[in-house]
Amino acid sequence: MKCPDPSSSGPLLRGLALGLVLSLPLWAHTLPISNLTVVPGEDHVHLELVFNPFELNFVAELDANRDGRLDASEFAAQESSITKLLLKHLKLSVDGQALSPDISGLAQDSESHHFTLRAHYPADARQRPVTIESELHAITSGSHITQVSFGSGENRLAARLDMSAPKVTFGTAVGAAKQPGGRYDISTAAAVVLWVIAVLPALVVVLGLIWCQHREFHPKRTT
Repeated sequence: MKCPDPSSSGPLLRGLALGLVLSLPLWAHTLPISNLTVVPGEDHVHLELVFNPFELNFVAELDANRDGRLDASEFAAQESSITKLLLKHLKLSVDGQALSPDISGLAQDSESHHFTLRAHYPADARQRPVTIESELHAITSGSHITQVSFGSGENRLAARLDMSAPKVTFGTAVGAAKQPGGRYDISTAAAVVLWVIAVLPALVVVLGLIWCQHREFHPKRTT
């Protein structure tokens, strides 16, 4: 492939760099990640899951008019069934006892098109171990990741759930989030890896253009 004209490569490189920065939020948005917040209270354990509904492997069946989105009427018709299905694949237990929410519901964000599941489990879990098990990969994809935030304020803990590590237990006040096999929170490392995977192709293109520019200005000498 022929290298670009050196006189035009400067603006081109700046444009690519700007495009790379602006596109990072878009790449992050399309990654198969849901965000789960769990807060133990005096009377209830509060759960909130924010996710992209188009990651659900049955979403095409819900889009009755086939316009590529779920409008208000389609959402209203399926809200109850989606809520039940999500709660079936997202389990919460306190002190080893499985709980069912006494209040639950699903909300739709018209701007981001994300759904928010909220459920409230009747239990005082402030000083008791809470276990969360995610099987969302069964209704999304095997690469789906759930980033978990447990607690509030300075006592907030974090963990990551996926198909290989679907369960995490948060202990009492002094306990960290522990996953089976001694696996501890690696959400920060996972985010770095995903960022590198997303950025690397664009970085290779930029480096290739820089190399081409250098070769144009410093051609190989022949004897």
